[in-house]
Amino acid sequence: MSSRKTSFGLRPGLTLTASLLALVVVAVLALLYNNESQSGTKTTVVPSVPPNPSSTAVANPPRSPAFGLPTTDLFGVRLETPTDPAGAALPQDSAGPDPGLGAAWFIAAPAGMMWQRGWNGAALPASRSDGPARIDGGIASGFAHTPQGAGLAAADAMARALAAPDGVWQRVVAARFVGDQAALLERYASSRRDNPDAAKYVVVPAGIKVVGYRDDFAVVQLGVRTPQGKSGFSSWPMVWVDGDWRIRAPEDVGALWAASTLVTSLADFGVWR
Repeated sequence: MSSRKTSFGLRPGLTLTASLLALVVVAVLALLYNNESQSGTKTTVVPSVPPNPSSTAVANPPRSPAFGLPTTDLFGVRLETPTDPAGAALPQDSAGPDPGLGAAWFIAAPAGMMWQRGWNGAALPASRSDGPARIDGGIASGFAHTPQGAGLAAADAMARALAAPDGVWQRVVAARFVGDQAALLERYASSRRDNPDAAKYVVVPAGIKVVGYRDDFAVVQLGVRTPQGKSGFSSWPMVWVDGDWRIRAPEDVGALWAASTLVTSLADFGVWR
């Protein structure tokens, strides 16, 4: 296995999924948005909140002028409250999970992991080991060249594209997604117009796993659970371009709004809390 890379770059990218007609849901984050407006049906995906005894998350991060009192996402998972709704980048002062963990490396949570309450309640990920290193004009960048960096970048880009205000989300799509920009902008505009409260459904994922990891490519799986007790995940192809992870939209941009893949269990996913 290649050695851990900790370089941070300047640019980001995207990919997405969701629930059915007029709804957004995410599980990271966790973060899923699957809109099938043609079907005329509606389904809300609700993530679980399992314990994470092995997590490296900061249980009680120190209060500072950059943060107010903590709150929760729609399903009761803790969110820190930055004074800026665009989020606060954390100092990159910790070592992330060791590649020597083997298969466990691809589900291990970043060091100093936290979720922040962004625009209108959207859950935005941040860590002290794998990024984002910067947030500029509402766009996060500087994700580590690691599985954790890819996972954080996927959850972050999806959340910002759905939750950021007009004038910002368009720049997020341009900076964080690789693919047909015109088609992506058109589809996101339609989704946001049909779901004006989308941000509050952008919640912390039930689980995260990175598969097929290479230096230039990875697939991030964001886990969710439905109200009916079923488990599923969305897949986000990530590419390393210009020193950062970007979501790679397929030629058929509509595929990003496909239904999640159902599984019997999320036991093999990591809980990044």
